Amino acid sequence: NKRMVGILSLGDVSYAASDDLLAECVKSVSAHHH
Repeated sequence: NKRMVGILSLGDVSYAASDDLLAECVKSVSAHHH
């Protein structure tokens, strides 16, 4: 059970990290366009 929770939390962390990276990319791209 603990392993499943660890894997799930790890997935949440990776999803959050990818969201942050995506936001940073969008920010830099929009900054270049402006």
